[in-house]
Amino acid sequence: MSDEVIRQRVAHYNRMLAEELPDDPPYIGEDWVRRMRNLPSTSRLHVWALHDDGGIAAQAVLSWAELASNRHSAGVHVSVEPGLRRRGIGTRLLTLAVAEARKVHRPLLLAHSSDRLPAGRHFLERAGFKPGLATHLNQLVLERLDRQLLKRWMAAAPERAGDYAVELWDGPVPEERLAAYAGLSNVMNSAPRGELNVEDTLTTPNMIRESEAYLFSDGSRRLIACARHKPTGALAGFTVLLWNPQRAALVWQGDTGVVEAHRNKGLGRWLKAANMEALLVRNAAARFVRTGNADSNAPMLAINREMGFAPLLAETMWQARAATIVRRLPPPSTAADDAPALPEGVPNRCAVA
Repeated sequence: MSDEVIRQRVAHYNRMLAEELPDDPPYIGEDWVRRMRNLPSTSRLHVWALHDDGGIAAQAVLSWAELASNRHSAGVHVSVEPGLRRRGIGTRLLTLAVAEARKVHRPLLLAHSSDRLPAGRHFLERAGFKPGLATHLNQLVLERLDRQLLKRWMAAAPERAGDYAVELWDGPVPEERLAAYAGLSNVMNSAPRGELNVEDTLTTPNMIRESEAYLFSDGSRRLIACARHKPTGALAGFTVLLWNPQRAALVWQGDTGVVEAHRNKGLGRWLKAANMEALLVRNAAARFVRTGNADSNAPMLAINREMGFAPLLAETMWQARAATIVRRLPPPSTAADDAPALPEGVPNRCAVA
């Protein structure tokens, strides 16, 4: 995939972003170029892009990770700009992606939709997808953050968690903590999955380092607050905050997890308070913090609501068997190099990267 194609994809995503979240800062093309050149070695990505005179106007993306688990599934995402919708373009692009998924023996496809773009839900339903997990993108407006609440959480921590210490890491995971942190990351396998047919993923030290190369390639920052059990030295829980300095107003709350044996000691609140305090020192431009939560994840939602997170948009994770989608969609072209047939008047140039 050339640098220019990547930039055109970013321009397309920015037009889609302006429809869904019009107040967000745009994605930065050169950042995406750098990240695409630093994809983890397990990443697999196929893109079908429909071009018009202004660049890419629609695309389908099929992606997965070559790991020991979840070898039966792949993610699929189809995006069509408003002026070209309801003309069969999304259907043609999805047909190509599904054909490739069957070719590489990934019979289960996972997708998502947002209530800000209801056309996406209707498209997936027509194609045979079924809802698997209801989630929300929740947002904290930092000017409304109760700093005294954070101080109370941190002050109360020693009473319930006196055997623990919190470490703050700005940047890569320290080498001496890498193996333990990789093991700790596997606590995320306990996050709600709803009806999604997905398996546990085993995180390894190499996966951590490759994900860091991808993340930091565009200058992004990451703060990790990690709880350590002092008597044993075991890592007990963690939480992650990320942002790109060129889009510094928007911060993402990444994974948060506490190992079951160390729960009900206030570690989740302590970790989130400590990391938030560190963020406010290191990123003065931060205005919003966003995080995705399953609607069924009551413990995490309770902490986030207490902090001031509120729903920004509703999202649904979907799944469908490739065979089911094939029965719903027109067959793909029999000629490997042919572009999909499109309605009259639509540019018929489909690039595969």
